[in-house]
Amino acid sequence: MCSATGVTEALVTPFVNQDAMRQHLTLISEATHSDRYELVIIDGAGWHTGFFDSLRIELTDDNVAVTVICPDFMVSQIHKRALDGTGKPLGKSPMQETKILTAEQCAEMMLPVIATRGCLLITSLRGRLGRCLKLIAPRLIDKIARRAIASGH
Repeated sequence: MCSATGVTEALVTPFVNQDAMRQHLTLISEATHSDRYELVIIDGAGWHTGFFDSLRIELTDDNVAVTVICPDFMVSQIHKRALDGTGKPLGKSPMQETKILTAEQCAEMMLPVIATRGCLLITSLRGRLGRCLKLIAPRLIDKIARRAIASGH
């Protein structure tokens, strides 16, 4: 939804794939004035892999900039709705929230990258190292992530 005009663009499909996403972003692009930015937040589902780079290239002339943002761990309230391994409510966050990003800190990092139409923002050294290591040792990254979650950071 455009915060200035209230205009909303939506695409209802029986399933989501790259073509549906491309159509949706094209609709958003057509409705967005050239002097404005629209932000679309997309999860990291596996089918997105490689999609963002090709999308950025294809839609550059259509007023669509694609910035991939990797925020590392962030303070949130999701633990209040999350379930543990036995299906019981998690309740307390397993993370040391004083050591991870707040939404405000993440937004401060994101805005300049989005405004300059940057391609990628990785907010932590751990994330930058992980991106490199994932190419050569993907299972190692899984182990590191599990260890970080178990230690609360």
